[in-house]
Amino acid sequence: MSQSVLVKNKDNSFSCLNNELDWDFQVKIEPFVVLILNINSNSKQCIGIEGCVNLSKRIILKEIDVKHVLTGRLYMDDKSIDPDCFGKEYLIKNAKKVKGIEYYDSSQKLYGFGDIEIDLPIYQFAINQYVKIDEDGKLVAIYLKFS
Repeated sequence: MSQSVLVKNKDNSFSCLNNELDWDFQVKIEPFVVLILNINSNSKQCIGIEGCVNLSKRIILKEIDVKHVLTGRLYMDDKSIDPDCFGKEYLIKNAKKVKGIEYYDSSQKLYGFGDIEIDLPIYQFAINQYVKIDEDGKLVAIYLKFS
């Protein structure tokens, strides 16, 4: 698991501090306003997430369950990293269904992006950063917990 620490700023942007690895490739997660995975292209490991919470009227306030979490790492497929490029866009699974919708659990200070209702395991890949990945390796949901 990456030791990157997630920090939310006053302007609702967020980024990671204390990265043990440098990143040199970014993946923008569509269809969200700004949600970016920072990737080390040598190890193919995601070292953390940065972006901005939208805080639009489309935020759904609800209890988000992340109690049963598996620890792991998030890696990018070798074929997805173009050495002549600094980044790419990635369309999250069920993008039309989740377009522009964000979830927030105020009691946990936890945001959810994507199809958080789907029944799949949740993996923690960095401190307070979680994902759901389907059986085909597609990213389904992202969770961010702010201290």
